[in-house]
Amino acid sequence: MLDIRDVRVVYPNGLEALKSVSLTAEQGEIVAIIGRSGAGKSTLLRCINGLQRLSSGSIMLDDVPIHTMDERQMWQVRRQIGFIWQEYNLG
Repeated sequence: MLDIRDVRVVYPNGLEALKSVSLTAEQGEIVAIIGRSGAGKSTLLRCINGLQRLSSGSIMLDDVPIHTMDERQMWQVRRQIGFIWQEYNLG
């Protein structure tokens, strides 16, 4: 289970990209993150896959906080979560 609680991300320039975002997704569930440009969708996805630090809040995967996972564990997480970006380029 993916459990996101009160996630907040503030960039160094002071821009608040995410404010109190919460979401729960069960294993096997398909979730779509939609919104206007600049709403924080990509930031949230980067938080989920461990590429963006949280300013506050928590992201738990099967009751384990992702910020405590080592690189090998995060690699395994990234293999299990799929993202489809709005813009994609195939070489």
